[in-house]
Amino acid sequence: MIGNSNETTLYNENNEVVSKLKDDDLTDIGATLKKLDDGTFELVKGDVVIAKIDANGEVISYLYSTGETLLTVNDSTGETEVFL
Repeated sequence: MIGNSNETTLYNENNEVVSKLKDDDLTDIGATLKKLDDGTFELVKGDVVIAKIDANGEVISYLYSTGETLLTVNDSTGETEVFL
């Protein structure tokens, strides 16, 4: 993760951008939001799922290219967990 006062970018282990915030707003990284049958969402870039979002939009889990969790953000509690 690289950040300064205006912009934060999250990369996976292959140095691919999985999230980019500018002035606290998400920036388009060429990903598509896909709603699943259970009400949850997947953020897909190319043919790879880069994040999973719960049905309420409160918990987002960014993923390594292997599908394992890289970082989880819980908007309702304000907690962020990083998995190295």
